[in-house]
This record gives sequence, structure tokens and C-alpha cells, in this order.
Amino acid sequence: MDVLLFGTIPAISISLEERYIFMNNPTGISILDVLIQNEEAVGSLYKACALKFPDFAEFWQRLVMEEKAHADILRELAKQLKTQQVFLNERKFNVTGVRTTINHVNKQRQLVEAGSVTLLQVTAIALDIERSIIDREYFEVFETDSLSMKKEFEALKEHTSEHAERIAAALNQLRNQ
Repeated sequence: MDVLLFGTIPAISISLEERYIFMNNPTGISILDVLIQNEEAVGSLYKACALKFPDFAEFWQRLVMEEKAHADILRELAKQLKTQQVFLNERKFNVTGVRTTINHVNKQRQLVEAGSVTLLQVTAIALDIERSIIDREYFEVFETDSLSMKKEFEALKEHTSEHAERIAAALNQLRNQ
């Protein structure tokens, strides 16, 4: 089956089998599992920050709740895969890269728990993590005709951008103290 990209220009026709994974197969579901693990790892880092830096606990705890909500949304989307046609653009998604990010985030959490980083340092690290999720376009690799699923993926992208903005503001506040 061929799909025409960018309207009806036949020269850009590609095979779905060459470029896309149908998300309702085991590979697609495992990709969503990796994204869920990423959200959970980031949430765990932020939870460690809330415990280690009580003066900023409210800031970090809000991020923890939002990361949990992201993971929950991804779980719901995984359930919908059985009834919706969702595709993943393999060329834009790197499972190994996401797993590397998860490992990095977990290492940073361990450093926070050990007291090896300052609030300023971990805030800068958190900003880098959120920006890397945005830069790697984790939530823009999915393609679907489902309006509700499109809205969910767009909301995840917007929330991640909001996290980066709030963390950047906190980082600037810390640097100006």
C-alpha cells in the first residue's frame, strides 16, 4: 500500500512498509511502553528533587503530577491502538535514543538522591531533558486520522514545552539569586 505525502504529488509516494510501523502491532506497543517509561523516569527524577530540595518541593511536585498524567495518557492511547489506525514514522523515532535518555535520567535521579548535585545543577539538567524531548519530537512521530488521538499527542507536546518554559524560568530565578 502506498501513501502520498504532501498532497497528491506522486513523486513522493512511499511504501507504508518501508517507513511506517502500524502501532497496533507488538513493535508499536513496545514503542509506546518505552515512551511511558521515559515519562515515569522523568517523574521519578522530579520526585527526588521535591524530596531533596524542600524549598522548591511544590515546583517539583507539580511536575511530578504532570509527568504521571503524561504516562497515563500514553497508556490510554496504547489501549486505543486496538481500534484506531496509528502509524509511527520509524525514520523520526529512535528507540535506542529514548532508552539512552531513560538511563541518563535515572543516573541523574541517583545523583540527586545521593546529594551530589545542587538545585541549580539539577534544574539545568531538567531543562536539558525537557528540551531534548522537544528537539527529538517524541510526540510528533505518530500519524493518525483520529482527531482525539491527534489532540492528545499535541497536548503532550504542548505540556512538554510548558515544562521547559517553567523550568527555564526557575533556572533564571536561581541564577539571579
